Amino acid sequence: MRPLLLKISAFGSYAGNQIIDFTELKGRTFFLIHGPTGAGKTTILDAICFALYGDASGEHRSSKSLRSDHADPAASTEVMFDFAVGQARYRVQRIPEQERLKRRGEGTTVQAAEATLWKLADDDTATLAVTGWGKVTERVEAILGFKSSQFRQVVLLPQGEFRKLLLADSKERQDIMQTLFKTDIYRAIEEMLKVKAQALKQHFEELKKQSGWVLQEANMSSLTDLQAAYADSRSKTQETGRQVTREAELLTQAQAALTKGNMDQAKLAEREAARRELAALQAKTAVVNAKREELARARWAGGLADAEKALAQLENDVCVWRTKEQDYAQKYALARAELEAAERGLKTERKREPEREELARIQLQLNSIAERLTLLTEARERLQACATEQAALVQARQEAGTNQAGLEGQLRALQEERQRLQSLSLAETGWQYRCEQAQQILDNRRKFDEVRAQYRKLAACHDTLETQEKAKQAAYSAISATYQELQKRWLEGQAAVLAAELEADKPCPVCGSTVHPAKAGAGGDMPTEQQIKMQRALAEKLDEERRLLAGELGNCRTARDTAAHKLADLEQQLGEQTGCPLEELAQSLQECRAQLKQARDAQARLNTLEGELTQREAETAACAKQAEDIEHRCRQAQDAYKMAEAILAERQGSIPAAYQDAGELARARRAAEEKLVHAKRALETAQRRVEAAARQLSAGEEAYKQIAAAQAAAAQRLATEQEVFGLRLQEAGFADRAAYEQAKKADAYLETLEERIKAFDKTLAAAEERALRAGEEAANLEPPDIKALQQGLAAIRAQYELTLKEHTIGENTVKRQAAWLEKLAGLQEEMAKVEEDYRITGRLADAANGRNDFGLTFQRFVLGALLDDVAAAASQRLKVMSRGRYLLQRTMDRARKNAAGGLDLEIFDHYTGHTRGVNTLSGGETFLASLALALGLADVVQAYAGGMHLDTIFIDEGFGTLDPEALDFAVRALLDLQQGGRLVGIISHVPELKERIDARLEIKATDQGSTAHFHVG
Repeated sequence: MRPLLLKISAFGSYAGNQIIDFTELKGRTFFLIHGPTGAGKTTILDAICFALYGDASGEHRSSKSLRSDHADPAASTEVMFDFAVGQARYRVQRIPEQERLKRRGEGTTVQAAEATLWKLADDDTATLAVTGWGKVTERVEAILGFKSSQFRQVVLLPQGEFRKLLLADSKERQDIMQTLFKTDIYRAIEEMLKVKAQALKQHFEELKKQSGWVLQEANMSSLTDLQAAYADSRSKTQETGRQVTREAELLTQAQAALTKGNMDQAKLAEREAARRELAALQAKTAVVNAKREELARARWAGGLADAEKALAQLENDVCVWRTKEQDYAQKYALARAELEAAERGLKTERKREPEREELARIQLQLNSIAERLTLLTEARERLQACATEQAALVQARQEAGTNQAGLEGQLRALQEERQRLQSLSLAETGWQYRCEQAQQILDNRRKFDEVRAQYRKLAACHDTLETQEKAKQAAYSAISATYQELQKRWLEGQAAVLAAELEADKPCPVCGSTVHPAKAGAGGDMPTEQQIKMQRALAEKLDEERRLLAGELGNCRTARDTAAHKLADLEQQLGEQTGCPLEELAQSLQECRAQLKQARDAQARLNTLEGELTQREAETAACAKQAEDIEHRCRQAQDAYKMAEAILAERQGSIPAAYQDAGELARARRAAEEKLVHAKRALETAQRRVEAAARQLSAGEEAYKQIAAAQAAAAQRLATEQEVFGLRLQEAGFADRAAYEQAKKADAYLETLEERIKAFDKTLAAAEERALRAGEEAANLEPPDIKALQQGLAAIRAQYELTLKEHTIGENTVKRQAAWLEKLAGLQEEMAKVEEDYRITGRLADAANGRNDFGLTFQRFVLGALLDDVAAAASQRLKVMSRGRYLLQRTMDRARKNAAGGLDLEIFDHYTGHTRGVNTLSGGETFLASLALALGLADVVQAYAGGMHLDTIFIDEGFGTLDPEALDFAVRALLDLQQGGRLVGIISHVPELKERIDARLEIKATDQGSTAHFHVG
């Protein structure tokens, strides 16, 4: 970036219009911005930074406070800056938010902030690029390749921030360098490797889960177990196949034998039936006797219910005390944890003792600065005395040079007229843009009225449709409720009809129950199906009408909302102009057009003014020759003043700028004292916390012991009661508690059991009588062994079916296990491939993302190599400026293990042969190192980044901290930059610089504001 033209209006120290044309340097690339303190030197840099980024050059100066206090209330604060980047030229204009006098009436109004960027053609034709505060800033950042904070560390180096680039940590330096060298591609590679490694890892875990699911489905713990099970299943299945063939032949033989036995069985069927019935009942005798025993034991168990209830109460008490014991044990553990945490906190505070000592050292340092501030006050008083003496001599010179002053006044008037006309001429583009904006506002205002009328019409239509829709909804709700009531009454009537058909001890056709305790009754008149159909048809008709209305309402609402959005957009674009009458907006457009005409007329007047200026300058030069004799008598007084001024500058340089104000120094001393007191109090608080935690732990331990004792006593009572209950169980004939629990039965169950035993006895007597009668009738018959034949057939059939089922299950098992093995083989093969890919990709991702011994990412590794080049370039200049003592170099050491590394700098001291941190340098040494680093960075960026143009560097102060020899080397380094065509501008009060630099931007301060003019040659 190379500055071309800067126009300032009502900005900072400059009350009027100030134009700084950098082409007046006439090819010189090294110039000094010179002027008294407070005249507005730094304001020049503020204006450049404000025009580009919308903020000042120093972080402590707000862009909203940059309006000149000397400016006319009607004047507009604005900055216009023309600059070049490579072969392209641009113009940027910013007008900050400010209070302006109203165009009509009294009072003020707030003018909104404006920003505009143009691209300039070779014939100075301006093409609009972008408007809007934030959009202009974004476009400037894209053009220059810097953000505001980076611009102030590489191109424009303001007071107090010059050393930031030198003292930045790895993270801050990375943010600057990755922007300058465009290394985002390496960060993208880091992220790509990281994402790819994560994807491979997730894929491997997914395959592992799938393998686990297959083994889980197979109910196996490993692949080896599944393979063994598969081999075993195949062997068993082959054996069961052969067994099925053998048992099928046996089944055929048994069926033939049973057919022959059935022919003899027909004659003895009755006798066998009677015997089987009797045998079956006799087989149940043992079971019935067991039920008799169960009935007796249940009667005995009923007598122990009271003792069991008391035992249950004691068991509950023990459980309650055990819960309390666990709760107090947890509280005791928490108290111990609190004590440990408090002790760790106390240990941490004790480790902060060096910090408290550092705060005490800072307090002593501020006390020392207070003593030097007294000497500074004395120097200021001496300077004031010299100024008074010089003023008397200047008065005499003014009286002798009245004639010269008159001529110079005429010349200044012509120059001011030229400057005014230039300002008006330069404003032509701005007024052209404002005319376009005013025309756009007027058009939007007219469109706003049209859309507002349309919106009101749609809103009225929406309200009407909404009222109709609500009425239709209410009618539909009423009809729907009536329909539902009729439906409910019809269903209840159907339940009553069904209930009327129910009969006692017969199952319900709905639920199957044979008991009908609460039959549904008729609840009044039951509606007919015709009534229900009519009501439903009416409800459906109203619902259709309601939906049609809702559709119309939705369409109207959409149209209304669309109009509302358009109205809101127009209102947002218009802002405060929304309520302005059309006549006033039209008048504003006419005023802008008048201003545009005035700017064009000014350009015509400029063409004739140049001849008048040439003649007046010749007359003024002749008069100045006559005033040289008078000027000689004032030089001695001026020398004395400069000496006092140099002493003041020297003493000001020994005191940091922040502490040159007595009030600010006092506040800093109070702040240091408060920090020291706070650090001491933190230690005392940690000690008190440890003491409180110890007391709480002691109390918790005592409470826990008491609860534990109570729990033990309850457990003892429970054991005693359990022993007594056990004795009563033995007395009642129960071997243990389980036998007692088994014997307990409900009273209803016992009554049912007793009735069933009596019924069995009656049935058994009848069966014995039938068997006796049947035996007498078939005494001479020989029955065949049918039962044995049937049992043999059943056994063979059961065994055959069991074997066949086992064979079928075995075949299915073999198929499933084979499928599982095949799937696992595929998964294992894919897992091996993914694991091999991850072994390589994962290692690359870890290395590229900083998981290494140096905490160095891939992008920071590349930036480290670039920083080595920057340090080498900077060291070439620093070695000269420090007379061979210092070199800058990169260090891989990290302040903390988890801190970012690889971009930190250190100083190699040839005097000691050791390296040390850059923060150990003195003020003057820090300035030299910072200057060398800024110049080295510019060289390397220019060499590597072809699209990055570092054609300019501005330096605000810092030279006052150098001794004469160091100052000479620093100036030589800056002069060397001219060979590369780089523009270097410095701000300094050092008198030697004014004598050595013949191109100066002279700043003059008056009670009406400051002015600036180039002095070249």
